[in-house]
Amino acid sequence: MKTKRMIIAGKALFFLALTVLLGSCAGTGASEEILPEELAGTLWLTPICGMPSEGDFAEEGFFLSEDGSLKYVNIFSMTGDAWRFDEEGLVLTSHTERYPEGDERVLSLVKKDGVISESPVKGEDEMTPPSARRLLPEIPEGRWVISVMPNPESVSEDYESAPYMEITDDESGLRIRGNGGVNGFGGSLALDGFSWKSGPMMRTMMAGPGLSYEDLFMLNLDRADSYLLIDDSLFLYEGTELILILAKDTL
Repeated sequence: MKTKRMIIAGKALFFLALTVLLGSCAGTGASEEILPEELAGTLWLTPICGMPSEGDFAEEGFFLSEDGSLKYVNIFSMTGDAWRFDEEGLVLTSHTERYPEGDERVLSLVKKDGVISESPVKGEDEMTPPSARRLLPEIPEGRWVISVMPNPESVSEDYESAPYMEITDDESGLRIRGNGGVNGFGGSLALDGFSWKSGPMMRTMMAGPGLSYEDLFMLNLDRADSYLLIDDSLFLYEGTELILILAKDTL
């Protein structure tokens, strides 16, 4: 299982990554009127092409939160800051760890038959540009396993059993339980819209070779303050920073 995503080096590559993800801004043809409120709460995804997926989710893109914040989906190398829609188009503000001052990217959008999408790339009509998809908050019930978790200190993954968490909803409310690889844990979970608040967590006190990795897993669960549930993938964020991806355990 891969748990590290390479940080893109150099500002030129930062802009290149945005270009590959979001495409050209050149638009053609008349468009129906687009209102800013139509974009709030929408998800924009495109298939990952020409590179292997680091987890089980084969798309990447971004989510336009209703509060004006921007969250990247399946992208750890960039952190979204904010979005707005004005006479220029859809303006995305992002930054990287190396370049915290960030930069803006302007996308040209088109609306046809009620569907809002990015304007097609000139000369590449065979490529379908990403379109807006309304995303509503759902309770991520079930058992979840780690798909991608950044591991900057390269802590050992030599755990005794594969880490997982399980979310249940019953008369006592939402509960979260699981195993971090060495110890079992459990606690409460509060969801409100896309906000996430877990804990306080109780954990057993066993020792084992994968304890550092378990600590990292538990830290990320504690750090998370929002989430996106997209198909069978659960994305956890601290602010607008993606910190953990979990996949639905269907076994």
